Amino acid sequence: MAYNHTMKLRHLTPFLLLAAGCGGGGSKSVDSQVNDTFRSVAQPYLAGDLWSEAECYDAGVWLPVPVMYAARTKNAPMMAAFRGFFDRMLDAVSELPSQYDLHRIQFAYCMALYIGEAQRNGLGSLIPPRLPEFVGREFKRMWNEIPAWQWDTEPFPGGVEEKVNWKLGPRGIDNYYYAINDDEMFTMCTAAELLSYARATGNLTELTPDLFAATALGVRVVKERGERTSEGGWLFNRGVWTLHKDYAYAGYTTTEPVENLPMRRPNIAEDSSHSNRWGAWLHSLEVGTYRSAEAAAMREVRGRLAWQILNRVVLFTRSTDEVNPLRVEFANYMDGHNGFYGWKFTGNGGTGYRPSELSGTPYIGWWGAVGGSGISDLYRVMADQFPLTTQELDLYSYETARYRNPRITDPASYQNGFRWMLCEMAAQLAAGQ
Repeated sequence: MAYNHTMKLRHLTPFLLLAAGCGGGGSKSVDSQVNDTFRSVAQPYLAGDLWSEAECYDAGVWLPVPVMYAARTKNAPMMAAFRGFFDRMLDAVSELPSQYDLHRIQFAYCMALYIGEAQRNGLGSLIPPRLPEFVGREFKRMWNEIPAWQWDTEPFPGGVEEKVNWKLGPRGIDNYYYAINDDEMFTMCTAAELLSYARATGNLTELTPDLFAATALGVRVVKERGERTSEGGWLFNRGVWTLHKDYAYAGYTTTEPVENLPMRRPNIAEDSSHSNRWGAWLHSLEVGTYRSAEAAAMREVRGRLAWQILNRVVLFTRSTDEVNPLRVEFANYMDGHNGFYGWKFTGNGGTGYRPSELSGTPYIGWWGAVGGSGISDLYRVMADQFPLTTQELDLYSYETARYRNPRITDPASYQNGFRWMLCEMAAQLAAGQ
């Protein structure tokens, strides 16, 4: 099967032209529609035990954008819903996943984000009194108490702190063993959010030295592993993923991969799906660091990341739909390369992500934290696509064998208003930065 993505509009102008031709939909204001959707979809989602083993990972993905939106717009009903959710969680901590892994630290980052955003936006009274110390303990365990996993070798006994310092030390060939992973970034950015809170309140004094160290290490990671492109963009971990199995067939772009004939791509950039978290991470490091020069550096990287997304990753393709003649798509890799990702072979052929099939991830809204008018315009265009066509649903949806809450499954999350709400929230978040 051949894949043809011929219309690659790389500049901001198409967003503005397309936005001008899209309807706002209905007589209610967008803010009112967002509030209604939160009550009808997100609030019932929050009523569940999302901290459980089965739901913890997804909660850490789907809640951060509403948390940021609720705090920055000082939306009292939303903040009350989150306050109630975290209060319930604190009464049921024994139900959290038993292992300290990506699931648990990603959820801890969401809690830290709530703490930091509430405090910075004058809503500190809505932080449950037990929550900062609980999240602080979660961070501390990941940081230097629980051994940190590593590919094909024994875990690092000194936790994420030892592991990241090793990765930033001398190394041989570029190899994914040295790649900075999500669990490490979530740990350091959890520290940054807690440090922002601690500096404002004087709390968490016993933990402050570790919070400073982890935040500083996160800033160092951005500086040493990030690459400023000559065009004005930014890439992270470039080249280290080439030998990883998920990137083995990245070189295929127009035909399906051939089994046992990988086509690796030297100097490959990270996939665009995992990279959706970078806007929030950079903002956390920016508000957490106490050095103004480092905060400015994180802001500058966010600006470069916006350029990278708008000029290399976002694509438009022709659609047969009369209302939305152009469909928003995203390249599978952050350098704009649109090859296969995560492709593997089973007895029934290949499975994974074809070109642009990672396009659903930005509809969870995390790139709204990148900030800027261009990102805001992009998300307004994405929101105005709703309701989606069958072709769009087929492209953006993906299946997973693990359990997912019915409200966030695909294609239900595109049809029940959840992802539309996240896009509108992301547009406002980006406009406000």
